[in-house]
Amino acid sequence: MNDNKTGNYYQSSSFILKIARYIVILGLIVFLICCILIYRNDITIENIQFLTKYITLNDGSSHYYDEEFQVNTTSSSNIFMLRDNVAIVDKTGIALYELSGSKLFNYSYSYSSPATVCDLHNILIHDIEGNELSIFNSFSRVYSQKYNYGVRCADINEKGFAIITGEKGYRSALIAYNDNYNEYFRWLSEDNYLSALSLSPNGRNIAVSTVKTDNGSYKCSVKIFDTTKDEPIHTTDDFDELPLYLSYSQNGKNIYVITDSSIKFYTSTLDEITSHKFNQSKIKDYYTSNDMIIFSELNNLSGNSTKLTGFNCEGDRLFEININDDISDVAIGKTELYALGIDGVYKYSANQDGKYEMSALVPISKRYNSILCDSEDNCYITSDSSVIRVEF
Repeated sequence: MNDNKTGNYYQSSSFILKIARYIVILGLIVFLICCILIYRNDITIENIQFLTKYITLNDGSSHYYDEEFQVNTTSSSNIFMLRDNVAIVDKTGIALYELSGSKLFNYSYSYSSPATVCDLHNILIHDIEGNELSIFNSFSRVYSQKYNYGVRCADINEKGFAIITGEKGYRSALIAYNDNYNEYFRWLSEDNYLSALSLSPNGRNIAVSTVKTDNGSYKCSVKIFDTTKDEPIHTTDDFDELPLYLSYSQNGKNIYVITDSSIKFYTSTLDEITSHKFNQSKIKDYYTSNDMIIFSELNNLSGNSTKLTGFNCEGDRLFEININDDISDVAIGKTELYALGIDGVYKYSANQDGKYEMSALVPISKRYNSILCDSEDNCYITSDSSVIRVEF
């Protein structure tokens, strides 16, 4: 009798273990499929071989890395973060570094006037005065294309990328590609130059700004294209300001346009929400990240003084910050703002009301070129030869 009970117990346990094993295997298969679908653009044989050199038991958190490391930059280098890696782009090539200082890759090219856009996974570099475009992921160049004319503007996200270039017999050409780098939309502009574009998060719509002159004055607008249709589906009224930059918000519900004298906010169907004028002779630069737009402006105060004005993508003015320093660069984090001046690095933190107040200052004694912020809101500054984490 006891032998039967013991046999039944082990038989039942064996069955449960088999079911558990099948569930674990099925879960692993589902996990691998999800990883392949999400990161399919990064998965190549070369990248897997390269990745094996960096296998570690650490979680890769930026908190492990606080040592200065060496890089090579110039005054014209574009320096930014790609998934907590430091990217350096200039006329001669691109280099990507981990925050540990390890170089992920270095690729040489010769672009006379390189411009850069990126998303979470890819870096797109196009030559404005040349005719080539290249796309890089975290390991290598994954795509390149040559055109008959320079690529004036571009945008990229996980759904694909879009460019503005020239076309014989037309003012401009708008071309969109899917995530497999196949062209799926083209629109040729006969009367207007296209000056800026933004690809919607779902990849279906593209916002562009158009420019033409009328008796010496600008006649500009913003248009929305549905890439399944031949003509724009929404258009703003004409305005007499030169559009320099435009972007969708992260959720695709709003669009903002930076012109030579204002910032304009629209819904995704181009109903104007609001606009803010500024003195173009005083504006130094603008910075965008995490649905925030910041303008740096020369202050009327005596000596070196800069005013930072921040907006969200709905058009609300978030803050005005006066800094008694000549601010050359700004980094936008999740809850922190960092400003790089001649005399110091300034940290501003958001309080419970969403207002930013200075929370720390680190004096500096040498000249630095740029300031960066990683996904954990850690701050880094770069010189011509090194990257340094700033400890507040």
